[in-house]
Amino acid sequence: MKINHLSVPTWNKSNVNDAEVLFDEISPFEPIVVPPSGVSIEVIKESCEIQTECGEELSQELEKVLPKHVFTVSKKCTSALRLDYNFKNSTSGSRIKIHALPNSELEVVMNFSSSESGTGVVQLEIVADENSKLNLVQIVDAGTKFLLVSDVGAKISSHATVKLTQVYLNGAKMYGGAFAELVGESAKLDCNAGYNLKKSELLDLNLVAIHRGKKSVSDIKVRGTLSGKSEKIYRGTIDFKTGASGSKGAESEEALLLDDTVTNKAVPLILCTEDDVEGAHGASIGRLDEKVEYYLRSRGLSDKQIRKLMTKAKIFETVKNVRDKIALDKIRELIN
Repeated sequence: MKINHLSVPTWNKSNVNDAEVLFDEISPFEPIVVPPSGVSIEVIKESCEIQTECGEELSQELEKVLPKHVFTVSKKCTSALRLDYNFKNSTSGSRIKIHALPNSELEVVMNFSSSESGTGVVQLEIVADENSKLNLVQIVDAGTKFLLVSDVGAKISSHATVKLTQVYLNGAKMYGGAFAELVGESAKLDCNAGYNLKKSELLDLNLVAIHRGKKSVSDIKVRGTLSGKSEKIYRGTIDFKTGASGSKGAESEEALLLDDTVTNKAVPLILCTEDDVEGAHGASIGRLDEKVEYYLRSRGLSDKQIRKLMTKAKIFETVKNVRDKIALDKIRELIN
């Protein structure tokens, strides 16, 4: 099955137009759910209502075998909704929908972990109504034999804000797709993805922001470190549609290559059919600056300590939007 399709295909030999994953028949997986006050839960059999990034083929396969857990947010919640996935040695999946009603606010923390081999597939739909705020945090600690697919789709209405923070720390193969459609005036998307790839780990990312509403704003940042024989592919697209006048979009990447044996690929795209917009993208990809390295050594740090310090810096910059103390403590524990 092919997922994470590039918005506008490029040269096939570059192997960045999509990603191919193979897995057995998917069985339902029930996460451990800790809901706060103001969030209701319903289990239904419903097709995917909004577009997600991994593709229609994956959505159709999941709809055949998995129910959908719908969480409706009715007020400003002071504590987080927790969804903990401790996957077992199998191929399993989950479908989630979070509907933030007008003027509501919620932080959602999703933990993906496994100490075994296997495959996990999680599809998440987000509907953010007018003036709502949703902060989604995904922490991936899936182990060295596990394949994880995280598929996200968001529909953001007028004056609503969705903040997406993804932290990829452990996993043999990790595929992350996020598609956000900014349909209302002054809709906002703030997306941060951070990673620490080691040995032969693979991270395949596809992040897309579609601007339809006037004065909508998107900001996509991807940053992390690669070492060993790890590999990362990043596809990022900001697409300004006709009618999205006054909108702004920016995407940037900071990849620190700690070894010569890593593979790093990046395809940033800005598409536009509207004149009155602002779009920008930039990338910083390379090894640690020799002057910085010399300075840190002069302060008594070993090469191992320097690498660890740089990794921490990338991750901590990624999680600046995370408010939940339990999630922050878990991230600190993992990178230490």
